[in-house]
Amino acid sequence: KTRQAASTKNKPAPPEVIESVRIEPVQESEFRQSTSAIGTVVAPQWMTVRTEASGRIIALHVDSGQTVKKGDLLLELDSSVEIASKKAAQAKLNMATRSLKRLTGLSETGAVSSTELEQSQFDKESAEAEIERLDAVIAKRSLRAPYDARAGLINVSVGQYLPEGVELTTLTGTGEQFYVDFAVPQSISSHIRIDQPVTVQVQGQSIAASVIAVDARSDRFTRNLMVRAQCTAPEGRPSPNDSVNVSVEYGPMNKAIVIPAPAVLRSPEGSYVYVALTDEKGVDRAVPRPVKTHQNLDNLVIIQEGVSLGDRVISQGAFKLRPGLAVRDVRPSSEKSGS
Repeated sequence: KTRQAASTKNKPAPPEVIESVRIEPVQESEFRQSTSAIGTVVAPQWMTVRTEASGRIIALHVDSGQTVKKGDLLLELDSSVEIASKKAAQAKLNMATRSLKRLTGLSETGAVSSTELEQSQFDKESAEAEIERLDAVIAKRSLRAPYDARAGLINVSVGQYLPEGVELTTLTGTGEQFYVDFAVPQSISSHIRIDQPVTVQVQGQSIAASVIAVDARSDRFTRNLMVRAQCTAPEGRPSPNDSVNVSVEYGPMNKAIVIPAPAVLRSPEGSYVYVALTDEKGVDRAVPRPVKTHQNLDNLVIIQEGVSLGDRVISQGAFKLRPGLAVRDVRPSSEKSGS
């Protein structure tokens, strides 16, 4: 037993476990205050197409979801009665024109009175006005696209009788630009300016936009101010009323302490990071330190309290650490020398 105890006593201790991690120095960066909001996509050109006259549909030239060009014919209503009336009005105009020409010649010899000549002129102008009225009525029975657009759902068919004012479809402009309306708090509304850049998140893409309009007054209930930004439509453009995320930077540039976002861990007590401190043997050890975060800057986090310039934080592998554990930096030498 004495020999066994002596053998156990002289046995060397197992080597200490050293975790491989990425250690990065705390840095200072410039940033501006930012806020995020939920925006609504608005089409610069959007309208509901309604019939201006009643009548039976004789031709439908657009399908649901079809893209149309400016001036394309969308729908035709029966205008046979108006066309017949126009022929009668044209005949009256022809008669009035010949009568006026004849009476004008006779008036030079004094064979007709000025009253008869004026009556003939009136008949001609009345016939011309009637033709113009009928042309306007016939034009209202043919609906055309006012701009390049994509049609919505069509819920009518050929042969159907439509009263005046019935909705045919919607037209959404297919231009490259679209608007995003969003609200900002009253506390930062004074920082919003025309042409101010904002960032819009659309279908996973970050799109640069700029403010083009600010509402004249705040909402009486929320005290928020509505802002409109304009941006270029991405591939697979969003539809009107789609929801998007908007990020707005405001105010002057500020300096702040930043660390990589993965370095920040969460616990019921709050946020914390592991700082690499070198002991008396020259070994780096992980030491937890509570921090107070402010906001994210891409893949960085602004730290208000807890670390300072000169500290080294563990940015990768922190999840597997415990206080006092030895760590080794696995960054390439080129990155370490550039820190």
